[in-house]
Amino acid sequence: MSDTIDAKSKQKSEVGQDARDPYEDFDYHYRRQNFGEPLHKDYEIYTSDRHNPNEVLRYTPLQMIAAFLGTFMFFYVCSITDSYFDLRNSWQVKPKQYPQPGVVHYTFEPLE
Repeated sequence: MSDTIDAKSKQKSEVGQDARDPYEDFDYHYRRQNFGEPLHKDYEIYTSDRHNPNEVLRYTPLQMIAAFLGTFMFFYVCSITDSYFDLRNSWQVKPKQYPQPGVVHYTFEPLE
């Protein structure tokens, strides 16, 4: 029984490459890994250019989703309000001038 190794003790902890000591003398310095060191089963996720599981986010995921949806809902409500109250046409503009028979609006003859 003492020779049996628990499978959980052999698992590598979730530590991203950015969280490891940058001044340690690694065999593979770019990957911050030593020769023969076991890799985590999700190693490709925890590389330095992807995800760090130890990173503390500034906002919670719920706050991020709420901000994203809130922004779109704000613009949606603005567009619905604009279409209901016709806000764009409420500004004062000159009346349109349509051509009328007998009225000359322009001429190509030189002025005398």
